Amino acid sequence: MSTAAPAPVRPKYLHVTSIYEGRLFIKLIDARADTYIGQSDFRSGAYALSAGGLEFIRPFDLKAVSNGTIKGRGASPTFYRQSSGRKSRTVDYRQVPPSSIGDPIVQLLRISLAGPSPCIGAMTVFDGKQKYRISFTGQRPAAPAKSLNGQGLTTPQACTLGFTPISGFGGAKASSKGALRGNSSATFAWSSKARLWILTDIEVGTVVGPAHISLTHLSISSTNALP
Repeated sequence: MSTAAPAPVRPKYLHVTSIYEGRLFIKLIDARADTYIGQSDFRSGAYALSAGGLEFIRPFDLKAVSNGTIKGRGASPTFYRQSSGRKSRTVDYRQVPPSSIGDPIVQLLRISLAGPSPCIGAMTVFDGKQKYRISFTGQRPAAPAKSLNGQGLTTPQACTLGFTPISGFGGAKASSKGALRGNSSATFAWSSKARLWILTDIEVGTVVGPAHISLTHLSISSTNALP
């Protein structure tokens, strides 16, 4: 009597690891994000650490985690926590009416899931203290980054990046400042393996020249359980 082979277990979560490096002439920031996307939920954790010269001038250690739900190609936050040193802040979105407002991580995930275009317009971000509006407009083709060859990314698209403080930035004077100097942009590329837009570069103008936060490594895999 033959016994049928058990059906293969379908992976429950897509796991995307993105590693970034921030530079202004020299390396200043190391950052990493690990995102788990399921059929009905997601979990994402990220950190950014000072590096190079910045580690001696103004060291920092920022960690954040966001949990939420997935419906189709949309994401909704349920809980967000951000910490830096001994300070932390949380947002429990289960206690507030559903809206387009979200934490920094879920808003980036919404762009990744956007489908035809990563330049999805303006969105409002709230991290438990600071509220601001960030916009991704003016989609245009971007040059492929040679450093990302072999990462399976195609169709790079650049968006004009806008940032407007709303509250929590230290008073009316700080909140009224224009956010970004010069030409600032965010570049995304399409991963056919993950079927997501992947953030590959942020360029922000400064008084001494453009600063970049650039993707240096991308890993896409599947798993049956959250860590």
